[in-house]
Formats: sequence, C-alpha cells, structure tokens
Amino acid sequence: MMNTIDTKFAPRHAHDIDNDIVIRAAHMKKKLERKKINMAKSLNSFGGKRFLGLTPKGKRVFASYVINDDLTLSISFTHKLSVLLEEGAKFAGRRYTWPLNAKIMETDEQLTRKQKIKSGEVTVKTLHWLQRLKNLADGKYSKAFYKNKVTKSFFTKVAMAIFTGTNQENDMDHWTIRKAWAFPEHNPYFNIEQTYKYPDEL
Repeated sequence: MMNTIDTKFAPRHAHDIDNDIVIRAAHMKKKLERKKINMAKSLNSFGGKRFLGLTPKGKRVFASYVINDDLTLSISFTHKLSVLLEEGAKFAGRRYTWPLNAKIMETDEQLTRKQKIKSGEVTVKTLHWLQRLKNLADGKYSKAFYKNKVTKSFFTKVAMAIFTGTNQENDMDHWTIRKAWAFPEHNPYFNIEQTYKYPDEL
C-alpha cells in the first residue's frame, strides 16, 4: 500500500511564509544595491589591473585602467606588449585580476601555470585586443567618447577585458559604476574589430 503524506497538520499560512522569505530576500538585495550605488557615487575613481605574463627576464606584465568621476578613462601597460612574444616569455595561465593597489599573493609559477580549463588564458589575440582598446582610448575614438567623456558601452568593454570588480558587499564592480555615474547619453554601439585593422606590431 502506497504511503501518502498527511497534510492536515501543515500550517495554514505555510505558502505565505515562503512568500515572505522571498520578499525579504528581494528587499535585502535592493537595499544592498542602493548601498553600493551610494558607495559608487562617493568614489573619485575606479579601476583595476590584469596580469598578462612574465617577460623573458621574469618581470610581471600588467594591463590596467582607471576611470575617474569626471568620466575620463586611461589604459596603461607596465611593458610594451611585444615583450611577451619574445623567447622565454610566459603568458598568464588564466585570468588574474585585482584592484589597482591590491597585494598579489600568487607566485609567478601559479600565475603562469597552464590550466585544464583555459578560462581567460592570455594569448596573442588577447594582447592585440588590449592594444586595440588602448589605441581607441588614447585617441579618444569618436564612438567611444563624447566630449572627452567615456561612453558607458566603451567603459564596459574595457572593464570586461581588464577588471570588472567584484560583487562582494563592500567591494565595487563595474555594473554599479554604470548605474551610479552620469555617463553620456550619446552611447553608440560599435564593433571594436571593425574600427581598423589590428595593429601589425604590439
């Protein structure tokens, strides 16, 4: 004989209790989002760095960017990227990113170790992509900037390539910056690969 569950003693408002939990969770999420947006509005700048590899002499190579609250944006490299194409250089084994002033705990061996899952592994194509972004930023490309202010879409492209931030409660992420800062309404979409041919030299 099949056993059935006797539900006659279930709380009358059990479904309402479940709904209350969902509502409270949504309320807390919105409260945290408002807190982070207020934090973002108080910032003067946001940015981060990405480890790209080691030079033949074992020096660490990074790409970094900074966006200021006046919506100026700059991208920089610690070395000319072509150094990573020289014999003896090593690429990052996966994607490693940090806030600008973060202390890096990983060893060089850890940073360049090959991974089974190649998520964010640096390649020659990665270097060309980053060089392209820097060229567009340096030249204040017309579809990436409006009256010297970076557009929301170009800022997003840069953040996704270098450092997106984190979604921890007391940390900042680029999505919150997008919501909190007054980016230009002029925000045309463009495909970076169609701006011009990839530079032959890095």
